Amino acid sequence: MKWLFQFDRGLAKFELFSLSAILLSMVVLYSLQTVLRNIFDTALLWIDPLVYNMLLWIALIGGSLATQKEKNISIDV
Repeated sequence: MKWLFQFDRGLAKFELFSLSAILLSMVVLYSLQTVLRNIFDTALLWIDPLVYNMLLWIALIGGSLATQKEKNISIDV
């Protein structure tokens, strides 16, 4: 049972690292897109859909981390 808790902690660390890497990538890509549009009057067409998909992954991984830490949103009727 101890190995299961260690695996869970390792998975949470990996999720946190993935969340941070995706968020940093989103900031860099959108900054690049802004500079390209405003200064060079051009754009990379694949950045927008990629960032939208990265946002979905952030929501999924963030929800997983919130559930693991028991900090998720609960609705009481």
